[in-house]
Order: sequence, then structure tokens, then C-alpha cells
Amino acid sequence: MVSSTYCNRFIFTSFFPTLKLEKRLCLIASFIKPLRPSVTTKWCRHEVAGVVTEVGSKVEKFKVGDKVGVGCLVDSCRTCQNCDDNLENYCPQYTLTYGAKYRDGTITYGGYSNSMVADEHFVIRIPYSLALDAAAPLLCAGITVYSPLRYYGLDKPDLHVGVVRLGGLGHMAVKFAKAFGAKVTVISTSPSKKDEGIQHLGAFFLDSKGRFY
Repeated sequence: MVSSTYCNRFIFTSFFPTLKLEKRLCLIASFIKPLRPSVTTKWCRHEVAGVVTEVGSKVEKFKVGDKVGVGCLVDSCRTCQNCDDNLENYCPQYTLTYGAKYRDGTITYGGYSNSMVADEHFVIRIPYSLALDAAAPLLCAGITVYSPLRYYGLDKPDLHVGVVRLGGLGHMAVKFAKAFGAKVTVISTSPSKKDEGIQHLGAFFLDSKGRFY
């Protein structure tokens, strides 16, 4: 169970489970487990999506039954300059979703846990219309490409955006760029990615020999 000192966190389950919130703690549960996990085991399952099953007395943003997601952090000191600037990933006392320790000493196992606790500050709401298994990748690969597209002003119509490689991140980048209204070209050394890029994603394709499709 979660320590009562975590009065601003909640609990929820990952992917298809149910989520609990205690005060402001959140618990995330998963159906997939690592083998012999320990605090040093790097089980990086941090694309966690679930449903709130319990809320703490000080939770304000969520209620039982809400669909939510958590990224790579579940807590930080919330008092340093980085936290004040919304740069919690630079906080010297941040708590990772996996392979770290909560303030009470318990270990975080990310989405491989039966349950998981996170401060509500690090939890986002998922629309009820969006399936949890579809939402989860947005919390890692999705934000990894969405952020630079927005930061560098590539979120405007009629731009021509090139995406190098068509893996997990590449797929997300193509989809976001097209949603922003850009013309997108996939740049790849793998001819096998041509059909995927052109037919399934609606992008142009440039191979390593300079052939443009």
C-alpha cells in the first residue's frame, strides 16, 4: 500500500487495468511483469495508461474511473528552481517511473507493476474515446517527436518536413507532421519502408540512393 504521507498522489493500473489514488498518490497496475525485478533492474516500461481506482484525500484533478496516463516521472521535490520552472526532469530529487525509490523507500517498477503510485502533477487525462493501448505510446515516442515539432515551429501547414528512419518514433513523427498539415518525406536506407511510408502513412519517400517517390 502507499504511505499516507503521499497525500497528493494516486494509484492506477496500466494499459487495461484499474487505477487507485490515495490522497495525491496514484497506483498503476499492469498485466506484464519483469523477471526478478530489483531497484537496479532497468525495466523501462514507462508508457503507462490506466484507470483510476482510488484517490487520495487531496487529489483535485482526478476521480475514480478516470482514464489517465503517466510518463517517465512520478514525483519530484516540487520546491527547487527547476520544479518551479516546470523542468522537473532536471530536479536533483526526481523519481523515475521505473528503477527508482519513492520517498517511503518502496521501489518503482513502472508499467510492470501490479500497482503504481504517482503524484497527480505527473498524471495526464486520457479521453474516454481513446483506447488505452493506443494512448500509451503517446507518452514516450509521441511526446519525443511532438515536442520538437512544436518547439521548432514545424507545426504549421504547408511546410515540408523530413523524417529520418521509420521506426516507432518515425511513425509518430510522420503522423504528427501530417496532422499539422505539413508535406512529409520519409528518409530511409530500407527500401522495405517505402510502401509503409507512402501507402499507409501518406508520405513521400527518399531512399539512400537519392531516389524520390
